[in-house]
This record gives sequence, C-alpha cells and structure tokens, in this order.
Amino acid sequence: MTAITRTLLAAVLISSASATAQTIDHSTGFSSLSDFQLNGNARASGTGSIMLTDSSTGSQSGSIFSKTKVNVSAFSVRFQFQLEPSPANTYGDGLTFTVQNQGITAPGNNGGGLGYSGITSSAAVKIDNFMNAGDPSAASTGYYTGGVAPTGGYDMTCCVNLHNHYMNAVVEYDGSTLKIVLSDYTAATYGVWYWSNVNIPNAVGAPLAYVGLTAGTGGSLGATEIFNFNYRSLAPLVATDLGSLDVSCGAPTNTLGNAINDLGQVTGQSNVCVAAACGYPVEYSQHAFVWDAAGGMQDLHTDSLCGGVYFGHSAGNAINVHGVVAGDTVRSTGIPPNQQYVPEGFTWSPATGTNVISGSFPLVSAHGLNDSGEIAGWFTSVPGGTHGIFEQTGTGMPSLAPGAPAISRAYAINNSGLVVGDTNDGANNSLLYEAGNTPATPSAPGTGNQTLVAVNGSGQAVGFRGSNAVLWNPSSVNGLTGSFIPLLTGTSFNPASASGINDAGYIIGTVLNDDAIVRIPSTFDDGSGVNVSLFQMMVDGLITVPGGAVFGGAPGYVALYGGRAINNLGQIVAYGSDQHAYLLSPPIQPSFASSPNLVAVGHAAMAVTLNGSKFLYGATVKFNGNTRAVSAVSPAQMTVQLLASDFAARGSFTITVTDPGANTTPGTATFTVR
Repeated sequence: MTAITRTLLAAVLISSASATAQTIDHSTGFSSLSDFQLNGNARASGTGSIMLTDSSTGSQSGSIFSKTKVNVSAFSVRFQFQLEPSPANTYGDGLTFTVQNQGITAPGNNGGGLGYSGITSSAAVKIDNFMNAGDPSAASTGYYTGGVAPTGGYDMTCCVNLHNHYMNAVVEYDGSTLKIVLSDYTAATYGVWYWSNVNIPNAVGAPLAYVGLTAGTGGSLGATEIFNFNYRSLAPLVATDLGSLDVSCGAPTNTLGNAINDLGQVTGQSNVCVAAACGYPVEYSQHAFVWDAAGGMQDLHTDSLCGGVYFGHSAGNAINVHGVVAGDTVRSTGIPPNQQYVPEGFTWSPATGTNVISGSFPLVSAHGLNDSGEIAGWFTSVPGGTHGIFEQTGTGMPSLAPGAPAISRAYAINNSGLVVGDTNDGANNSLLYEAGNTPATPSAPGTGNQTLVAVNGSGQAVGFRGSNAVLWNPSSVNGLTGSFIPLLTGTSFNPASASGINDAGYIIGTVLNDDAIVRIPSTFDDGSGVNVSLFQMMVDGLITVPGGAVFGGAPGYVALYGGRAINNLGQIVAYGSDQHAYLLSPPIQPSFASSPNLVAVGHAAMAVTLNGSKFLYGATVKFNGNTRAVSAVSPAQMTVQLLASDFAARGSFTITVTDPGANTTPGTATFTVR
C-alpha cells in the first residue's frame, strides 16, 4: 500500500463518458433514479443528491445499486460525498463502494457494517469514519470480499478529514491493481492507496455484477450524502470479421483496418488476387478498401496492372463522416520491363472515385483527413527527406507553414484543423501545427523520437516515444502548448504504442506483448487511467464472435492484438492473430426525434429529418412497419422520405431506425397524424 499526500492544486475535471464505456452517468447529480435501486434508509434528497443515511435516528443502513449488471473486470468510478454531523455533532460510521451479485435489494448491516457486511458474492472498498475494534484510526480504508465485517485496513488521517468535508472519491481497477484516490476538497489535500493481485470477478463470481454505494450508522448519528456518481467500464463487445477482398489465389487473408468513422465505416488494406497480365502470372497484392456493415468490403483500386494507374500495394489511412478515404498507393507506369513504381497519396469518395494527389509535389502520402476534407500527409522534397503538408479545402497542397521543420511528417488532423506528426529529422520531435500559427515541435525534457499519430476534437494527441505510448495533453485553445504524459499504469501494462483516441479521451493501443489495450481516462487527473486488456475480456467471455472464431485460450484460438482505431461510438478496430481485421462493437441503439413529428391528416408527401445519435452507415427506416427511402445519413441526423399514404389516417405511428451490423438494437420515435 502506498499513501501520497500533497496539495490539491485544481478541481477535478469531469470528462464525458464515451459510448465505448458501459456507463452509469450521474456526474451532474441524480435528477433521475430510474437506473438505481434504493434500499433501506436511502432516499432522494429532493435537491439532486441521495441520502444513504440521515441523522433522524441511529442504526441505519442504506444502499444504492445499479438495476443492471455492468462489466467489473476493469473500471473507473467517481463519486462525491459528504459525511454530515447530527445536531449533537456526532457522525455516522462511513460508506463503501460495493460490487456484488447477491441482487439489487441485497441488505447490509448497519453500524460498523457500513451497509455492506452480510452481502455475499461481493467486493468493497470502504471509507470508514468510526474507529471500531481492529480499525487503525477513526478514518481508514480497506478492501473486503464476501460480505465480511469491514474492519482493519489503512489509516487515512495522514491525508483527509472526513468530518463534514466535501470529498471526491475515485476507485479504479485494471484487472489486478485496485486503487482509491480520496480528495479532501475542503482541506485541498488527497491520498492514494493501492491493493495488488485483486480479482474482483472471482470475488463476485462473474465479470458482470451490480455496482453501487452503501452506508451505515450505529449509536452515533450522522448523514451520508452522495452528490454524484459516474461508473465507466468497457461494455461487452461483439466482434465482426471484416474478411478479405479476394484470396481465391491462395493469398493469406492479411487484412488491416486502419481507421473508422462515426458511421461505423472502416478503411484499411487487404489482399486481393491480380489477374495474369503483361507477362505476369496470377498473383496477389494489397488494395485499399472501405467496409461497412451493410455492404461489406469494397475494393478502391481503379485499373488493371498494365493500364496507366494501378492502385496496388495501397492502404486507406483515414476516413471521414462523408465516407471519403485518404491513403497511400504505389502507382505503376509503363509495361514490363520498363515500368516504374511511383508512391503517391490518394483520396477516394463514393461520388467521384479515386483521385491521385500529385500536382507539383511528388511522392505524396495522404495520412490524415478531417470532416471538412482537409488532408495531412507528407511529400518528398529532397532525396531522402520528407516535408509535411496540410491542405486547406480549395487551396491546394502547401507545406505546413513558413518556418515549419524542413523535414517533417503530418499523420492526423482534427476537425479544428490541428495537425500532429513528427519532424522526421533523426530527433523526431513531435510536430503540432494549426493554420495561422507557428508550428510547435515539443518533446519531453531530454527525449526525442516522439511521433504523434492521432488527435481528437479537444486537441489531445497520442503516439509513441521509443517503446512507450504517450499522450499530448494541450493547455491552450489551439493545442500547440501542453505537456506529454507517459501512458503507464502500475506494473500490469506497459503500452508500447497508442494509435487512436476518441473525443472522450478513450485510447486504443498495443502493449509490448502485442495485446490490444483500451485506456479508460480517469476523472482524477490527466495522467491517470485504467488500461483494459482485450485479451482478458476475451478470456472473461466479454467479447463474442457469432458463429465464428473462438476467442480466449482454447486450442485454435484467435487473439486480438494490434489495437488500431476507435470512434466516438466506442467501436474498436483490432488485428487478429489469424491475420483478420475485427470490428468490436458495444451495444448501439439509435436515439432520435423527428422534425416535424406532427402533421395534419391528408398532408402531402414530405421529407422528415431525424435528429439524434448513433446512426450508422446503411441504417434503414420504417414508418408504421413500412420501409421508407433514406436520402442522407450523418452520425446525428438522417433524412427520410415519407409518402402521402403515411398521412392518410389519424393516429400515432412509429418511426423505427435499424442500424446494420452486430450488437445493434432498433430505435423508435412517435409520429402523430391528426
């Protein structure tokens, strides 16, 4: 156990939860309690908080538990509370964060039982405010299983004062190490305590369980008030094999997914058989592809081996919400034996097909693409050197800016126009650039060899420094100033590289043993977080493949490694040990309302806009059970054409949106005709 005391310099930031996570989000209070079961003396306060106990009588026990089971194999939970005195200035015994499988109404004992003891198939971390026999002090913490009396543990008087102080608690578990960070906002101090070799799924009997808080009082009266609660874990995932373009000639699958947009479309590269031509036998190459759950995999090459432009050995590197792909290709010109092979960048769109990015800049690599169509990449300016490029829509392909590093690479660009990459000059300092600003080339003190490869909407960027993953945490609006944070958490994981980050700060990467890792950001500080092993989720049965490969440790198993990309829906792209690309999807259900949602009977045919979230590419819409044409789709908006016959009779009708792919549930909204 390690305890740390220091001044709390800033309030804890509450970051939004990603759809990747299985969340119970009451980070702003308890305006609704539909997802919680209140037991014993627990009640809503009427002001947006929950009272687990109050000071009206002694010997109270109260708890709140989630009504549904969540993944407890790795998690981060945050709650704020206050232990308030009775009119006689006495205090209650304390509270626990509890994981359990006894049931949502599981009763716990009062007093020193803290509302926890007696709950079987459980695990708990206590925050104890009363010195019972065996306790080290009147302020202690400990980890307990099986509903035993929560006595003993570690002294917390070094770090916090529980008496009527406003407290923030963060409990994090990575599958082995359990940690509590308890912050005393009133005194501006905090402490950190750890427990090693913890197995919570084993303690509760399954990787899925109920989670919540318990509290108790005895002869000493006091109130336990909970102000907010936010629980995050990775939801159980369903894997989809993206397959291959064409391996009929005996080629290995070897499919890589490199990027995914918020419509669930993936781009990357896959093997494809090439017909005999120009003296060549049947062989295989790699082509860039775009994949979606409705239509499968589409080859982005445009011509045959001997005809002018051949997109062989190509890769799709980025895809935006319009389905536009940016990538790299090797173009062959001429006929053997006089052909030449020229690397070039390209874009592909559903409307226009493939466009080579060349012009006055040879050997272009298009590596990043945002939703406005701006491209980041690099070109060869001198033999053996590269120069970063940045395209503002309609202005061509200028270099990053006057004064930019002469040798540089740009890997990604966010929707605000922030470009990230590296200087590619031997030192490989990280590169950040935004139009109108002087490029920044920061590096951690005394280090180099840093490359940033992905950036989210907040300007957080991830990449690698040597064999370690790093996070760039911006401190300025334009993202050009900030600090680097090594993505290391204890000894359980050592991220070797990070390849993607979504807008909620969830990171996908790969550790040194080739295990794919998702990092859940902490609410405690910018450097903390929980690394979740996808392999461990497979072993725990939290990743499934309908009718396909076996994940886990069975003979002939498939392991997921090479974490590649993550979108804002929480969909993950990873590489399998069978050389297949996999899309891992959490539960996805569209939520929306129609505009308008009411018309007069006899109204003419019209277009209706559906505003909401979690719309995937290829989603279908039905009105009163009848399929209707969809003319436009974005992650948050769809346009559907309704017919005059839909308005022929008065009544309330259902609009249903069904997303394609695995782990999706239709969403509904009501439309009224009167």
